Amino acid sequence: MSRTALCFDDGNQPHLLDTSQHDDPANNLCVEIVRSLSGDIDGDNQELLVKVLSKPTTNLKLPVPDTQEHAIVKIFDPMFYPEYFPAEEGPWKVTSRADMRLSREAGAYKELHDNNLTGYPHLAPQYYGSELLAGVVEPVYKGVWHEYVEPENVLVTMGNKSAILETPRVALIAYDISTIDSKCKKTMNRWERFPHPPHPAKCFDLAKLYGFGGWWPLEWGEAVEKGEEPPFKTWLLKMFGPLDSEKYSYLRLYRRQWLVREKQIKQELERRAKRQVVGAKREAAKDKPEAKS
Repeated sequence: MSRTALCFDDGNQPHLLDTSQHDDPANNLCVEIVRSLSGDIDGDNQELLVKVLSKPTTNLKLPVPDTQEHAIVKIFDPMFYPEYFPAEEGPWKVTSRADMRLSREAGAYKELHDNNLTGYPHLAPQYYGSELLAGVVEPVYKGVWHEYVEPENVLVTMGNKSAILETPRVALIAYDISTIDSKCKKTMNRWERFPHPPHPAKCFDLAKLYGFGGWWPLEWGEAVEKGEEPPFKTWLLKMFGPLDSEKYSYLRLYRRQWLVREKQIKQELERRAKRQVVGAKREAAKDKPEAKS
């Protein structure tokens, strides 16, 4: 089967797709592409800067940009997905990979929107700034972990719709590989014991910010003497204050009553990883042609 035939086969359409409203002009959003921000013809997801020409007038369940306003559109088109795939994603068809990424991204944005964590001044764009690390831990506290904080997913802007901001706003996009705790079969409730969002020092080290090399001093990556505080952690404490405060929590995670819970969380994550491997193998077996005698 060709790529085109695969993508347009009704059997490969997104799960539970409802097309009943697609032909109603009152439900359509019409945009003009201004330019491509990232992605290409063989690079899976694409981010486009667009200008809104017309917007839906009925069934508005979420905010919609105004006409002539600029917005960012993310495209999950399996026609542009490469044949190769990262090992951790499993041997899924391009239509399945596009559907899964769209589902995760939309689910993450909806979860953040329901918790009033989208749009200015939050890190996540409006569902249609704050400082990067601080912005990430707020969604984590609500059960949404981005998983891929990399430079290509960070936007810096001086605008908020038609208004010009006094200071730059940082926005984080690309939630297609995020983890949404409340949507998991077995929720972890990993942060429920915290009275406040986790301190950025709990969620980040230089290894997790490797892609931002050059944005922080080179000497931060050098080894330190035993007992000496790493420069990056010193900077985090300077920027965000004590590990435990009225704004952030850290050490409470290690209280005795939570040690058993931490072990259970680790075991559940391991079980999920094994189930993903088994599911990927089953999908691969389905796609193999049957041997004929």
